[in-house]
Amino acid sequence: MNGVHLLTDNQDISEHEYAKVRTLINELRALHLASRQYVESHGRDPEIFLPGNVWAEINSPDQFINWTYDLVNYARCASPFSGFDLMMWSRQDTPDRVDVGKRNDFYNRFFSGALQSRAIAERLEIEFHLSAHIHRSIPRMTDFYDEMVSRIPERYRLVAPPLAGEIGWRHNGRIINPDVILYQRRVNALYAGGALQPIEDAIAAHGSANYLEIGSGHCFFAYALAECFAGALNVYLIDLPFVMANGCSYLACATGTDQIGLVTANTTTAVERPFVFVPNYLVPDYEHHLPDFHLVHNAISFNEMNAKQVAYYFDLVERHLADEGVFHIAGGQKVLDYHVDAVAAAIDRFPIHTIYPGRDIAGHLVGERPNTFIRRNTAA
Repeated sequence: MNGVHLLTDNQDISEHEYAKVRTLINELRALHLASRQYVESHGRDPEIFLPGNVWAEINSPDQFINWTYDLVNYARCASPFSGFDLMMWSRQDTPDRVDVGKRNDFYNRFFSGALQSRAIAERLEIEFHLSAHIHRSIPRMTDFYDEMVSRIPERYRLVAPPLAGEIGWRHNGRIINPDVILYQRRVNALYAGGALQPIEDAIAAHGSANYLEIGSGHCFFAYALAECFAGALNVYLIDLPFVMANGCSYLACATGTDQIGLVTANTTTAVERPFVFVPNYLVPDYEHHLPDFHLVHNAISFNEMNAKQVAYYFDLVERHLADEGVFHIAGGQKVLDYHVDAVAAAIDRFPIHTIYPGRDIAGHLVGERPNTFIRRNTAA
């Protein structure tokens, strides 16, 4: 049945599962707080392994968010990594109808715990008229979604589960919202650019395939892509420990903490879980356990790194991209003054590449552009 999907329509995480994810988040907190000392004591270049560009300002070295039950339970709408704010149904970077002060006051109450979970949905209706704004998005949003997926195989149409604070419109059995549409457009790019075929081939030949996401955010995209392959995709996630708390929270709601593995400074063997988090500054310690990847994906986050960091990850990809694998960069060109032009750097670095600069690839609507596909060899 079609209609508005609100916080109250989601399944809440259990207290038992919350206790388990808090254990993981506490480990991430310790990893975050120890990162600077660890980098210094191991003689690593802080320009590579400590936050760069905008994250150097956001990522306070001595503070860590207190991930309360409500924050974990609403991880999707509390962590708007795409820039779209589900709670207010508007973009954060170009607020058009939401008073910034009013928005900040709401989030201060939410993050501080002054606004309890039972009151959050009610306040969104009273203060921000959430349902009315969602209704006004229809049918424009549903028409665009239908056009976007019209040529995409059913198995590659992302499904947002009713968990972790999802908000949107129920449309023909799926929850859609601007976030889901953006992530679907990324899958469209991967499909149209041939980047999903190496995964299909590896699964057919070996029963599983390996996927690496550099800059995983709240992990909805990694989760939804893994669901497309019904448990046959081994997912590896590299990010700052501070950010990984978002991903652990979402995956705990969507898949359960038993599906999550975390690499720590004490890890000596390969972590075997469907989703493996590798904190960025521990990549050198864990790299010999990394497999070859059939797909490596980065969306926008190279813009949040400095030139040394981008070069480091290019080196990592070159060492671990499977012979038939694809390295995909969504966006990544220089837009703001502090951005590194990762696309230009990739063209200089990798001889076998294809760039799609427009809003579609072979007639499939795509998200961030340009889309750059790098291959190990021409036979892939």
